Amino acid sequence: MGVKEMNKKIWGILICTLFIGIGVVPCISGNINQNTPPSSPTCFYDWHNYTLVVSSTDAESDQIRYGLSWWGDSIVDVWTEYYPSGVEAIFDVKGKKETVEIVAEDINGARSPIVNTLPPGKSIELPIHNSFFEKLFEHFPFFEKILNQYYYN
Repeated sequence: MGVKEMNKKIWGILICTLFIGIGVVPCISGNINQNTPPSSPTCFYDWHNYTLVVSSTDAESDQIRYGLSWWGDSIVDVWTEYYPSGVEAIFDVKGKKETVEIVAEDINGARSPIVNTLPPGKSIELPIHNSFFEKLFEHFPFFEKILNQYYYN
């Protein structure tokens, strides 16, 4: 093998290594990026502040935004800004009485399954607004859970 052929092989190997290294040839290097959707959103109501607290995590730690559908039709009515994976987003829900559906979407467009947070026709408002009960709930939160279970079932 002559010097010319040897130089061509070396240059070929260097160029292929460069392409694989920067990801131009992902199938050869095994560096295929697959975007997985965020986890299904978890949410709970903060009854004292009339807010819905939502969070989700993304396997690739992509930023996440949340879509809310107030009418139970699975059509997103409002999108939030993007949040870091795992950071809670807070929504004002005072006076809402419809089913709330929530979806998490990462910055690359992958969406989680839709989560329903309230059965149709149930009010997000507290059933009892008496200050005595509010103080009772502050000291004994399980009473609020019991009353809400009774009220919503």
